[in-house]
Amino acid sequence: MSEFDKFFGCVKKTLLFHFEKECLTYLISKGLSIGIVLFSFTSKLPQIINMYKSKDIKGLSYLSIYLDVVSFLCSALYPFHKGYSFLTYGESVIILLENILIFFMAWKYDIDQSCDRNNMLFTLTICGFLFTIYKGVLDEKAWAVVGNASTVLSMGSRLTQIAKSYKEKSTGPLSTITYALNMLGNVARIFTTMKENKDIIMTGGFVISFFLNLIIFLQIIYYNRPKKDEKEIEREEKLKEKEKNTEDNEKDNQKGKKSKKKKKD
Repeated sequence: MSEFDKFFGCVKKTLLFHFEKECLTYLISKGLSIGIVLFSFTSKLPQIINMYKSKDIKGLSYLSIYLDVVSFLCSALYPFHKGYSFLTYGESVIILLENILIFFMAWKYDIDQSCDRNNMLFTLTICGFLFTIYKGVLDEKAWAVVGNASTVLSMGSRLTQIAKSYKEKSTGPLSTITYALNMLGNVARIFTTMKENKDIIMTGGFVISFFLNLIIFLQIIYYNRPKKDEKEIEREEKLKEKEKNTEDNEKDNQKGKKSKKKKKD
C-alpha cells in the first residue's frame, strides 16, 4: 500500500467513526509533519527581521552561523538519501535556506569585514561538499557519518552561541519566538520520527536540539529583561547609603549608652 493510499484510507475510516489507534496516531503524525513544514519558514523569520531592522550583528557568532548551515544541510541530505517522506524533513530544507540568508546578511552587515576570508572559504567548502554529493562518492558508512554530523554540528552551533551570549551578556538579534518555535518543532519531530521513520540518529538529534534551544531561549529572556535606568539605580544607592548611615548611628548611640552606664557604675 502506497503512502497516499494509507493516508486517505485512514482519513476515510476516521470520518466513518471507525477509530483505530494505528490510524489515529498515523494521522496525528502526518498532521504535525504538514504543520511543521508549512510553518517552518517562521522559525528564523523573526531573527532575519531583527537583523534587517538593526543592521547589526552584535551578539551573533559567525561560527554558530557556519555550523547551523552545515548542520541543516546534513539533516536535509541524510533523510533525502534514505528515501524518507519529504514531510519528515521538509523543515530542514526551508530552515537551511533561511540560515544561508542569515549568513549572507551577517556578511553584509559586518562593519569590520574581518571575516571576509573565512566566509569565502566557508562558501567554497560548502560548494565542494555539494559537488561530492552530486557525484555520488559517499557510501553508506559515510552517509551514517553525515546523519550523525547533523547532531554534532547542531550541538556545536548552539553551544558556541550559548558561550558567546554568556560572555557578552547579550543575545543580539536572537528572537524568543524563533527558539520557542524551534522547541515546539523539536517535540513534534520526536513524535513523528519515532512513529514514521523509527530512526535513532534523527530522534536523538531532535532531543539534544530541544534542550540546547531551551538554554538559548532562557538566555534571551534573561539578557533582554528590563534594565533599571540610571536615576533608579542612583536612588537605590542613596537609599542603601541612608540605611547604612542609620545603622551606624544606632550602633554609635548604643555604644554611647554603654559607656555612660560604665561611668555611673
